[in-house]
Amino acid sequence: MNFKRVWREFKDNLLKNISFILLIALSVMIIVGFNRAMDSYIATAHKLYQEYNVEDGHFSIYGMLTNKQKLSMERRFNVLIEENKSIDYNLETTRKAKKESQKDRILRTICADRDINKLAIISGSTLENANDIVVDPKFAEANQYEIGDALIISNNTFYIVGYGISPEYVYTLKNSGDFLNSPQTFGVAYVNAKGFEKISNNKAKSTLYSYQSKAGHITQLKDYLQKNMTLLTFRDRYDNARIQTVFDDANAPKQLSLMIGVLLVIIVAFIISISIKNTIRAESQTIGILYAQGFNEKELISYYIRLPFLLVLLGSLVGYGLGIIISRPLIFTQEGQYTLPYVELIDSWYLIIIGGMLPTVIALGITFVSLSKSLHKTPLSLLNGNHSNNKVSRMERIFTFKNVNFLTRFRLKDIIRERASIAALLFGVLLAMMILSTATHIRDSAHKYVADLEENVPFTYLYTFIEQRDLSKYSAKGEKTVLKDVKVDIKGSKKSLLIQGIRLNSQFFKISGIEALTDNQVLIAPCLMAKFNIKVGDPLTLIDDLENKEYEVIIQGVASYDYGQYIYTNIKTFNKIFNIHKQSYNALVTHESIAIPEEKMSSLMNKAEMISGAQNLLSMIDVMAGILVIVAVAILSIVVYMLMQMIIAKGKVNISMVKIFGYTPSEVNKLYLRGNFIILMIAFSFAIPIGYFIAKLFFGSITANMQQYIMTYINPLSILGAFIIMTLSYVGTCMFLKRNLEQVSLTEALKNRE
Repeated sequence: MNFKRVWREFKDNLLKNISFILLIALSVMIIVGFNRAMDSYIATAHKLYQEYNVEDGHFSIYGMLTNKQKLSMERRFNVLIEENKSIDYNLETTRKAKKESQKDRILRTICADRDINKLAIISGSTLENANDIVVDPKFAEANQYEIGDALIISNNTFYIVGYGISPEYVYTLKNSGDFLNSPQTFGVAYVNAKGFEKISNNKAKSTLYSYQSKAGHITQLKDYLQKNMTLLTFRDRYDNARIQTVFDDANAPKQLSLMIGVLLVIIVAFIISISIKNTIRAESQTIGILYAQGFNEKELISYYIRLPFLLVLLGSLVGYGLGIIISRPLIFTQEGQYTLPYVELIDSWYLIIIGGMLPTVIALGITFVSLSKSLHKTPLSLLNGNHSNNKVSRMERIFTFKNVNFLTRFRLKDIIRERASIAALLFGVLLAMMILSTATHIRDSAHKYVADLEENVPFTYLYTFIEQRDLSKYSAKGEKTVLKDVKVDIKGSKKSLLIQGIRLNSQFFKISGIEALTDNQVLIAPCLMAKFNIKVGDPLTLIDDLENKEYEVIIQGVASYDYGQYIYTNIKTFNKIFNIHKQSYNALVTHESIAIPEEKMSSLMNKAEMISGAQNLLSMIDVMAGILVIVAVAILSIVVYMLMQMIIAKGKVNISMVKIFGYTPSEVNKLYLRGNFIILMIAFSFAIPIGYFIAKLFFGSITANMQQYIMTYINPLSILGAFIIMTLSYVGTCMFLKRNLEQVSLTEALKNRE
């Protein structure tokens, strides 16, 4: 009873034991790799926000505050208020080699001399001279700008001295309510106060302020602004996608990896317990002799658990090491979307617990329970061979299947005989297929979202104006509409959305039934229904945070457009809902670009930028989906190999008998290998809807604080592709298992016979 026999057993079943180690390593690698990468990314974001004084929120007003007003509000509400100076410019270039890029490239130039949302230098130098400029690194990379290059802004030449970002632009969105960034067409840059004076035109009709709260008197501040100013926007940092989305996006892979890793550990633990049960049954008479000689149950459990402990320990160590190795590449899935300084990978005690200790506790706990049950037998029953692998079970005697042909009866009997292994095979394959299905759903959903944007967005440009008189000046060049930011209470949490009032007989928006809406009736975008589980006929309470008012509407139907969290109604009903008795238009939709001064607009939505930003999302999704597919194939192949190998090892006597009766190798393969393909079919049929559900949760998590949502979808061809991947993995594994069947000799039937 020492480690020599454990080592001998390890070598005798080397491939099977290595497979156990690989599965444990794979589960730990998934948990550690994703959690270490995402935790480090989140920690870097938190560190940036803390060190560079991220805002607690921002607001904009018509006009601007005087110094006296600002100081008065700071003392009264115990907050720090700071003007956020920035100007958008359509960028020009001085380099002939790069003039082939004719896209509109908006560079938001920000004054970096401030105490809130300070500039963090990622590489290069800080701002020293009036003609120095620091550029967002993603914008620079997308447009091939390097340190030392010149930028012309408002007829002034600036030279790039470094790359950097401020906390409120970690997710570089043009508008804080946008979904996807587009570094090819929009970026941010920073100049010092002297540099900003050179380009500032002082024509802005509204002013943006950032604030930091020292005592939480934000509600009172907001109420004061509503009563004494013309408040245009007021947004908390937790509703700001530029700041908050980085956390939501990092948490989704963490949760998914933890679920996959823990489920895989549980399945591996059951497979190990089945393997030990088979060993105990095969050695039942030997164990009975040991009991008769004075060995007790505790000593036998201690012996039989040594090999599982060794396998789990090695798997955990290998998996932890691999998790550390892959955590750096996994960060790249986030870096495609967000801009942070260098992410320093961190290890934590909780990661060691869930990555190293949790799999060990789960695996050994299940193994111990199984061992205790298997060894809790009387010495006499063990000596008589009542628990050996060759005994016919009660279920086999009950289910005889007399009315079916031999091959089918044999397979059914084999399933009953190996029901524990078949159940483990089913759940192991189900986990692999669930991962494969999830990867396919996520990838197809993102690709469909991008492809559908071209059709879903009925305009090319949407200009939102600060003043109606400016809108009237340009209204002949497009079609007027009205947009209003509101919130709805969804299960106790306020979620942002837009309600749009569309003019009658619109030439842009072709929504069936919209002109017939009356009273408080609205139509809803499909994605909004899916994201918040809203149904036609449901009432919604729209909350206007700026005016502290609530309005009731009824969901009358579903709109044909699906590019954001919108509800639609006609202009007459819009005015009725909000008790407006005059023209309420504040936006203009067009198919052609209009040269409108930046200070006259509160926002600009560009269809091309939306599509470009969505395409950037695909690279991240494709990488993640690729990783999941590889993991799924690995799990499927290893689980099938281990369990089928165990079934073959347990049934050596029966296989030998079948060969003696003259069955050919092809027929033996059909009985023992191909007959279990039905298990994969069952797992596959369940995996598709489960994958849909997991992908839906995934998209719900990453878009929780955004005004967009990606509808879950899978292409029928992708289902076929997943089926082919599953089949090829299974067939390849079975080809490898043929050798195990061929090695079963005819003499096995003569061994251990009573």
